[in-house]
Amino acid sequence: MAYIEIFPKSAESQRILTGDCDVVMSIIHQATKDVLNIPDHDIIVELNHCTAIGFNALAVHTKA
Repeated sequence: MAYIEIFPKSAESQRILTGDCDVVMSIIHQATKDVLNIPDHDIIVELNHCTAIGFNALAVHTKA
């Protein structure tokens, strides 16, 4: 079984992901199925709320 949780890094990324939720979750579901050969019924993709209070500066300001 594959259990994938998506935690947006910010309220803005949460807003974007929420608007495209079906597309994003379908892409992740299909990639999991194709790459890991896991049956449809054993894949769970979950989008959560952004609950972070803050991130370390490197994570927020990286140019990578």
